[in-house]
Amino acid sequence: MKVIEGSFGKQEETQAASDALIGLAALVKTMEDDGDYGDIKVATVLFAEAGVIQVLSNDGYPDSVYTLLAMGQQSIMHRIFGIEDED
Repeated sequence: MKVIEGSFGKQEETQAASDALIGLAALVKTMEDDGDYGDIKVATVLFAEAGVIQVLSNDGYPDSVYTLLAMGQQSIMHRIFGIEDED
């Protein structure tokens, strides 16, 4: 698994959340249209400093959503520690 979007610590200004989601939607649409990726699952966390947290997923099973979030966490940790994925 690779982090597709996110220049963690390399941008002077942060990207707007809406722009990040638009980019993700465009990528998912391209992958769906390609047809080579099978069933695509998405899990997104929205957090606002005002105390709002939402989890959105197209998967109806909480354990699957939790797994997707854990996979995303591990992908970020691998990037932080410089662990390269084998292709």
